[in-house]
Amino acid sequence: KKIQWIREGDLRFMDTPGVIPRSDSKIRVGITASKDAHKLKNPDKVAYEIIRVLRKQNLEIFKKFYKIDFEKKDSDYNILLKIGKKKNYVLKGGEIDENRTVTQIISDWQKGKM
Repeated sequence: KKIQWIREGDLRFMDTPGVIPRSDSKIRVGITASKDAHKLKNPDKVAYEIIRVLRKQNLEIFKKFYKIDFEKKDSDYNILLKIGKKKNYVLKGGEIDENRTVTQIISDWQKGKM
């Protein structure tokens, strides 16, 4: 159900739910929940891929889950900002906290909330 580290002498093994081919891209590692959202090097790329997948396959569920509305012409970045605004992830000066929003999208995806 989750990643486990097993030590045997000087060796450490990672036991994961499923198989992760070594050639997998970093985006795929994030989408398959093989790595925690907070530990990804480029979480924004993973979040944008999740947004693209949901727009293509489950648009209404996506809109309903985040309680946002958007047009087909809206960019993935604008959708990200709408999610951040709806979640009230706002920094000083009124800017959306993009890092927090990206992490939340990945976490929601990995936990199967949507």
